[in-house]
Amino acid sequence: QDNKSKEPKYGTPEDCTTGILEDSEELQAIKERLEKIRTIK
Repeated sequence: QDNKSKEPKYGTPEDCTTGILEDSEELQAIKERLEKIRTIK
């Protein structure tokens, strides 16, 4: 049981960091699209 309780703890930080990186990349892409739309107008 102790080993099982430790496994999810090690797995969660990796998922959180990857999720943050993906979110930041998506935000940058959205910002670039908004800038392109502004320049077109």
